[in-house]
Amino acid sequence: MKDLRFRLLGACAVLLLATPAFSDHHAAGPLGYGLTIGFDVSDPAAFVSAIDKRRASELGTSVPVGVSLNQVLNAGDMSATHTVGVFYSSAADMDAAAAVARGSKELAEFQDAIRPISDGTFRNMWSLEKMHAKEGAVTSESPVSLVYSLVVTNPAVFMPALEAAWNSEAMKAFPGNVFFIASFANGDSEAAHYVSFQANDMATLTAGMREMMASPAMAAYRSAVASARTIEAEAVSRRVKSWPMPSP
Repeated sequence: MKDLRFRLLGACAVLLLATPAFSDHHAAGPLGYGLTIGFDVSDPAAFVSAIDKRRASELGTSVPVGVSLNQVLNAGDMSATHTVGVFYSSAADMDAAAAVARGSKELAEFQDAIRPISDGTFRNMWSLEKMHAKEGAVTSESPVSLVYSLVVTNPAVFMPALEAAWNSEAMKAFPGNVFFIASFANGDSEAAHYVSFQANDMATLTAGMREMMASPAMAAYRSAVASARTIEAEAVSRRVKSWPMPSP
């Protein structure tokens, strides 16, 4: 199923919500965790209203998560029209959010509101492993993201090559934010790693990708990983709206 190949479309936009929380983009261990849920939405305006209501509720203002709603612009035959990305600063916050939401009236009301106007298509859990997030690089309320889902067959070759590309001036010069994400609960999809490029608009995204991909550093990366990974899918999304984490 193609939907299983696009688990992280929602992740790329919601990650920007967490960017100010991290001063060390190369810290040991994950920088955060997330959940992405795909939906085939028949009434987008009502769907946004339902999330607005939930986030404004007592439950929504007490759960330590950031939320982003994203529209799928292009992803082959993916059936989801939208994705919801939920970001947690830590695994402990995932536990805390689950405990608060369990059996809550607000959650039941939210589920009742979206059930007639949407069908869930997938769920995925992931960790944020690396990011290049430059302050002020992405200021748009509706940034666009390009996500590559990767099937890595030889991690011993792939990871050093990725590290070299990641630390290259070409990657650092991308006019936006870049995220490297690992999936740890992804259904029957073989893809377990994702790279997401986020920019203010489509013009900036495409120009930045062309310049970066033409660099010697990226040519060396492509040559090094040619037999170590497969690009399973590519997808483009645009953020519709975001709801930042509640203040402590």
